[in-house]
Amino acid sequence: MRTALPALALASGILIYAQHGVAADDPVRRWVSPNRQFTISSVAGHRADDLPPYELSLLRPDGKPVLIDEYYRAVDVLWSPDSGHVAVTDWIGSNVADCLVVDPRRPESPVSITAAVPKLDVDLKNSHSYVSCGNWLSPRTIAVRVSGHTDYPPYSEFDYRFVYDAETGRLTAP
Repeated sequence: MRTALPALALASGILIYAQHGVAADDPVRRWVSPNRQFTISSVAGHRADDLPPYELSLLRPDGKPVLIDEYYRAVDVLWSPDSGHVAVTDWIGSNVADCLVVDPRRPESPVSITAAVPKLDVDLKNSHSYVSCGNWLSPRTIAVRVSGHTDYPPYSEFDYRFVYDAETGRLTAP
């Protein structure tokens, strides 16, 4: 039996209820921070053009939701061990992925890890390129993978590993 909790109006105007133990067929997915102070929710969007189909929002302790990302396919959500940051890998399309790092105290300013990637031997804009966040190495650092393959001759695959520091905004070799 689910306990009724306060209703939340997301940026899209959709009314949802914050609850745990969501059924697999429920259109709302949630990721609760380790300290249980914050919740990330994903809900099917309902704009006039029906795009993008999903909205990812952070629910603050005061009950106010903040839109973090609009996505089309899938996301991976990983809270840092101390709940100080959340990493969201947005699998944007069959040829691209980006990772956003969000401070739940300032969710209006997510950081794109792709923007922090240093110049590489490949042109990420003209390649199938996937910037994905892996596991948190500490409360402020997360493993990042930049992988994919070029879309131009000579064709080649690439796979780079980095560590992103959420406090300094720096991406460095491990």
